[in-house]
Amino acid sequence: MTNGKIVLRDDVTKEVKVLNVKSLDALASEAKIVTSVVAAATDRTVTDTDLEVTSLQKHRSSKVSTIKAPPKIMNAIMSKSKINISIVTSKITERINSVFCSKCWEPRPMA
Repeated sequence: MTNGKIVLRDDVTKEVKVLNVKSLDALASEAKIVTSVVAAATDRTVTDTDLEVTSLQKHRSSKVSTIKAPPKIMNAIMSKSKINISIVTSKITERINSVFCSKCWEPRPMA
């Protein structure tokens, strides 16, 4: 609160989209993922600072990564469904949070 006015932080007001990058190899790092996504984007206004890798986890025999991106550059990134990262071709999708049933694991029935 400054001078009796409520000031919102800039990062709180930003809307952010989340992307999943699947089938990464063991050599994939955060820097390689960001540079590959920027290179694959059709819109050349996408920069390294627009993207943030929030997680990079091992999943079975490969790795999975989560990236945060502003919605204005989402179409440029999502124009290609697959991108080359390191020595493999990885699938990039938008993350959709949905509610799953605790019994059957299907979206929405909520038994």
